[in-house]
Amino acid sequence: MAGLDGINGAEERFDWLPAFAQRPDFFQKFVAPLTLAASLATLIWWLPQDLSADGRIVLIVLVLAMIGWTMTSLGDSTVAVTAMIALTLFGAVESKDLYQSLGHELIWLLIAAFLMAAVLRSAGLIEPLVLSVTGQAVAVSRLFYGLTASIAVTALVMPSTSARAALLLPVFLVLATQVRSRPIIRALALLFPTIILLSASGSLIGAGAHILAAEVIAGKADHKLDYLGWMSLAMPIALLSSFAATAIILHSFLSPQIRRRRMQLSAPPKLPKGWRPRALLAVLILTVALWIAQSVHGLGMGVVALAGAFAMLKLAAPFLKMKDAFKSVEVELILFLAVTFTLADAMTEADVDEWLAAGFKAIVPGLAKVHDGFVIAAMTLVALLSHLIITSRTARAAVLIPSFVLPLAELGGDITTLVMVTIVGTGLCQTMSASAKPVAIFSNAPIPTYASGDLLRLSLMLLPMMFGLIMAFALGVWPSMD
Repeated sequence: MAGLDGINGAEERFDWLPAFAQRPDFFQKFVAPLTLAASLATLIWWLPQDLSADGRIVLIVLVLAMIGWTMTSLGDSTVAVTAMIALTLFGAVESKDLYQSLGHELIWLLIAAFLMAAVLRSAGLIEPLVLSVTGQAVAVSRLFYGLTASIAVTALVMPSTSARAALLLPVFLVLATQVRSRPIIRALALLFPTIILLSASGSLIGAGAHILAAEVIAGKADHKLDYLGWMSLAMPIALLSSFAATAIILHSFLSPQIRRRRMQLSAPPKLPKGWRPRALLAVLILTVALWIAQSVHGLGMGVVALAGAFAMLKLAAPFLKMKDAFKSVEVELILFLAVTFTLADAMTEADVDEWLAAGFKAIVPGLAKVHDGFVIAAMTLVALLSHLIITSRTARAAVLIPSFVLPLAELGGDITTLVMVTIVGTGLCQTMSASAKPVAIFSNAPIPTYASGDLLRLSLMLLPMMFGLIMAFALGVWPSMD
């Protein structure tokens, strides 16, 4: 009784605090981030005398944004916009810089891609196209590899991994109702988000992080990555990692007997009748072809994308209103990217990246002379494990590129290779349901899918595979492609 009285007395002593301050996670969610933010901001402002005032402001805002993305429940765009407002109020950047970022060609490419994806969904074209590779009588292993190819191709025209997951969930549910085997359903549920996440790196519009990465490469390197240029760099490793992940899922979660089993599936749904669906597909194919052939015709990717999107919207007018199509555009992601563009430019203009590089070199005097393999290996591990702290793929890129990639590039590292290591590495985020939206979407499907132990088991097997692939491309492939 005395012990209970002590507990009750302790609770009563804190009754005067506001309700939010009595929450069990109050210290973790409020006190710790605020204390760390105040301490680091003070330290940065007073210690680096060789960094300009604007540079210190930019560095403080960057550090505070990282704390917001990693230690709080605030939305990514909320943190980013707050950072932009702070930079503007303190005079480190001008408000017109943000407006110019919103007008960037890659931003409009992404907006147009969202519109095209909305048309494909409303026209009922997703399921027929993805399931066209399955056939009716098919072995389980062949079904999985066929789905891998189909899901990977969707990255070429569908923006953001969460949008692809939402569009492909009905395809999974159609297959699950026909399979009626718990082990196969679990393996399929693991396959879809895994391939969505790993194949995304192969396309410029596959994830919002790629837009930021392409902008950084254009600003630091001597070349601008277009749609085809990104594909040539990233699609090979995206496909290799996707098919390797499929093999891992098949051999780790299904027995040899189940892998060889032949299933009798329903005939894949046919394309909707009429000329409009075929016209939509023709416009889509033409748009992608023009993206790939940009070096031939010289038209910007954004212009081609907008023309294709509005042609598809016109064709889809009988079943999709334009205002409904625009609702599918992830405005939060667009704002986030525009702000991170501005933040990356501000770091360069204020010489923050050079100052960080000098700091790295001072802390580890031999860093500039370290073999590229060690630097790449360290960067690869950081990228692969970053999802355990930062749950947003775009936020991971926004943190890692300014804080690691840009300083390492100033020390002589190849900017394109470092960026690609970061982008491909951050695609591994299957350890927990909260690690990525596609994983959460399939975890919360209307039917039972996988347990947290399945995700951890899969992630532990994917980690060494991804590390080996990234190291091979970073040391033997990407440097020769510059």
